[in-house]
Amino acid sequence: MSRKKIEETAEKLGTWMASEPKEFNEFVLKLLSSLPLSENTINDIENTTGIERWDFIGWKEQELIENMLKSIENQMDGKIFWNKLKKVI
Repeated sequence: MSRKKIEETAEKLGTWMASEPKEFNEFVLKLLSSLPLSENTINDIENTTGIERWDFIGWKEQELIENMLKSIENQMDGKIFWNKLKKVI
């Protein structure tokens, strides 16, 4: 993805977060801080927000989550994921 597209996406998310509940914003920031970012960025997020990162998300986990979110377009898609995932929990 181009830097311009990343900037646009971040801007749109930031605008949207202004009207979202605290829990959504915390989820987004916790997820962001848990990605394999630079220590400076992670520390800045944690120090600014007080949100602690999950330490189990790497690039592969990010890809898996991204693919799942992109794949779910309706309730049936979500049910398919749930039926597959509940077998491994």
